[in-house]
Amino acid sequence: MLKSKQLLLLMALMACWFGPRWASSQSTSEAELPLPDPADCPPQPKIIGTISIIRDDIFDTTRKEYSGFPFPLLNKLHLKSKQHVIKRELLFRTGEVYDRRLIEETERNLRALPYLGDVSISGQHTTGDTVNLIVRTSEQWTTVIGTKYVIESDVPNYGIRLEEHNFGGYGQQVRISYAMIDGREQREFHLAENRLANTRLQLRYDYKLYEYGTFQGAMFGRPFFSERSKWAFQIAGDQYTGQRFQYENSHIVSSIYSHDLILKSHLSRLLDAKGHSRLSIIYFSEKFDSAADCYPLSEFTYQIFRAQIGFAYDVIKLNYLYERYLDNFGRIEDVPLGWGSNLFLGYGPECIGNGASFGYFSAALTNSRFAFKKFYIFMRISGSTYFQRSAIDESVVLYEMKSYFRPRKSLTTVFRFESTMGWRTPENLQLFIDEKRGIRGYPSRFLQGQKRMICNLEQRFYPGLNLYSFGIGGAVFADVGGILERNQPVSAMKPLSSLGFGLRIGNTKAYGSIVHRIDFSFPLNGGFKVMISLGKGHYFSAFNQIRWISAYPSRFGEYE
Repeated sequence: MLKSKQLLLLMALMACWFGPRWASSQSTSEAELPLPDPADCPPQPKIIGTISIIRDDIFDTTRKEYSGFPFPLLNKLHLKSKQHVIKRELLFRTGEVYDRRLIEETERNLRALPYLGDVSISGQHTTGDTVNLIVRTSEQWTTVIGTKYVIESDVPNYGIRLEEHNFGGYGQQVRISYAMIDGREQREFHLAENRLANTRLQLRYDYKLYEYGTFQGAMFGRPFFSERSKWAFQIAGDQYTGQRFQYENSHIVSSIYSHDLILKSHLSRLLDAKGHSRLSIIYFSEKFDSAADCYPLSEFTYQIFRAQIGFAYDVIKLNYLYERYLDNFGRIEDVPLGWGSNLFLGYGPECIGNGASFGYFSAALTNSRFAFKKFYIFMRISGSTYFQRSAIDESVVLYEMKSYFRPRKSLTTVFRFESTMGWRTPENLQLFIDEKRGIRGYPSRFLQGQKRMICNLEQRFYPGLNLYSFGIGGAVFADVGGILERNQPVSAMKPLSSLGFGLRIGNTKAYGSIVHRIDFSFPLNGGFKVMISLGKGHYFSAFNQIRWISAYPSRFGEYE
C-alpha cells in the first residue's frame, strides 16, 4: 500500500498531466456553443419621455425662393393648426413603451389630413431607457376659391366654390358652391367635423339644392382610426326628392320624379391583436318611389322598399412604401401594398315591389404589388347580387386593374382597365361613358347602358419645372371604351376612342397637394371638335381604393 506522501505525489502528477487537457476540452466545447439569439434576449424596452410638436409655416422664408413677397404675408394670413389638434392625432403618449409601428402609423394619419403636408417624427435618446420624441409638421394652405368653366356640346358649364379645410385651425371642413350644369343651377353646402368635442366621433352634413330637386345627407360615427382600433360604428342617411333624368346621347329623353331614402348603420369589432380582421353587424334600408309620364318604352312606376340586416367580415394586410411622384409633385405619398377582402351576407323580410323576402350577397378583393423595382400593380374585383330562393336579380360585377411603370422619377406610365357589368338591373338605372368616366373628349353622359368597358393609357412627365411652390408637368393619353344595353352581347359593342395631351400643375403647399389638370382631347368618333377641360386630381389616382371596404349594399347606376 502506498504511503500517504506517495499517494499525494501521484495525485499531483495526474493533475499536472490530465488537468490542462480537461480544461482545454472544456473551453473548446464551450467555444463551439452557438451565441444566443438577440431575439431571445430582447433589450430593455424604451419609454417615451417628452413629446415636442413643431409646426412649420407653409413657406420657409429662410429659403431664397420664399423670402420675398407675398410668402411672408401668406404665412401671417394663414391660421396654423392648433397644437392640441395635432397632439390629439398621436397614437402614443408620454410614459408608454416606444413602438416604431405606432410612430409610422401616426405619420401616415397626419399626412392624410388635408391641412398638413410632410410629417416626420424623430427620437432623441437620453440616458437610460427614455426616448424624447419630436413631431414636426408643415402647414398647408387650406382656403380655396375655385372656379370652373367648360363648354360641352356648345353648352357652357361653370361654377364657383369656397372651401376651408381647417376652419380656425381646429380641423373642421366647410364648403359652399354654386354651379350651372347643363343649363340648370346647383347649390351645395358641406360641413364636416372629424373630431367632435376632441373625441373620435365624426359628424358630417351635406345639402344640395338643384333646380329639379334637393339632396340631404348626414353621418354620425366613430371610425377605425388605427390598425389597433378595437371598435367602430356609423349611422348615416341620404334623402333625395326631385327629378331624375333618362339620357340618350347626352340629351334628356324623359324625366322621372323620385323620392329616395337610404338609411345605413354598422357596428364593427376588431378580431385580432394585429388589426388584420374585423367583423361588422350592418343594418341597411332603402326606399325608392319613382314615376314617369313619358318614359320611352312605357308609362311606369317604380316602387321598392328593402330593409335588411347582415354580417360583414373584412381581412386586410398592408405594408407601405414611400413615393413622391405617383400622384403629385414632391409630397410624400404612403403607397399601400398588400391585399384586402370583404364578404357580406344580408337578409330582408318581405318588401314592397314583389312581396317576397330576399337576400343580398357581395364580395370584394383588392391586391397591390411592387415588382422589379419599377412596377406598381393594383387589382380590384367585386360582385354583388340580390337573390330570392333560386332566382337572382340586380347582379353587378366590377373589375379594375391599374399599373404604374416608373423607369425614373420624371416619368410615369399608367395603364388602366375597368369593366362594370350589370345583369337583370332596372331599365331606368344607367351607366355612362363620357369625359368624366375616362373617355376624354366626349360630353357628359354621351352614351348610356348597363355594361361598360374602358381602357386608358397615359404617359406623365415631371420635368422638374417649378414656379415658386407650383410644379409643372404634362401628360399624353389614349382612351378607348364602349357600353351596351342590358340585353346586348359584348360582341355588339362599338368602341369610342380619343387622343390628347394635357398640362399638370401641382402645389405641395395647398391642401391635399392635389394636381390640377388642363386637357386637350381629340375624339375619334362622333365628329366632335377638340374639347378643353379643367379638373383636379389625376384620372387614375394611385391606390386610394385599398382600405377597409364598405360592406353596405350599393345601388346600381350613376347619378348626378
